Amino acid sequence: MKNFFSILAAIMGGLMATASGIKAPIDGYAVVNITWNLQSNISGFEPINVTGTVQDAWKVINYTWPGYPLPVLNATGHGNVTGPGPRPTSTTANAKVPTGVREDEASRETGTVNCYTWPEANEGSIADGIDYLSLLPGKPSNGPGPSECGRVSCSWNAAIWWCNDNDHTYILDSFWEIAQGAQDIDSKCHYFDPYTWTVWTSGQNFFKENWNVIVRYDSDDC
Repeated sequence: MKNFFSILAAIMGGLMATASGIKAPIDGYAVVNITWNLQSNISGFEPINVTGTVQDAWKVINYTWPGYPLPVLNATGHGNVTGPGPRPTSTTANAKVPTGVREDEASRETGTVNCYTWPEANEGSIADGIDYLSLLPGKPSNGPGPSECGRVSCSWNAAIWWCNDNDHTYILDSFWEIAQGAQDIDSKCHYFDPYTWTVWTSGQNFFKENWNVIVRYDSDDC
């Protein structure tokens, strides 16, 4: 048991340094560590506050809650791409509700999406991050702001950021809300590059309660 907690402490100690030295996605913004509270459904473990990306959080879950179901990733991505096409011009419009939205929350706020305002990331890697976020058990906390961003997902140079422009700490009911904010971007802002045979996506999704989600390419320790 002592060895277990030593391993857990080492993992969480590494997560605390996640935001150190990385650049904010928006000039003038600060980078913050995103924290969330993991609620175990297995007796014998107290809730744990974890800091880092969603990939880091699942590592902690894997160590602390043996047998907890892990996400099944969608290897084909989430974009509905029928064939090769040119890169669209930047647009601003209300995002459409993606097909993966929960039926009991069909009336949720979808925000306002700006496409291609950031360097594009591989859509498949972004889709993995969305899947990880959708199933993470806990409540994300960001801030206090304004002008604070935390990188909630990062893999293969593809990042999802969550930004808080409130002057107080902002807490969402679940990471699913961030996942769907990213999904709205992915659903609207993707294109197929026939030269690299790759689907690319990027954009920013603004919500009325002064928070937003960014999907973009990110080579900064990602």
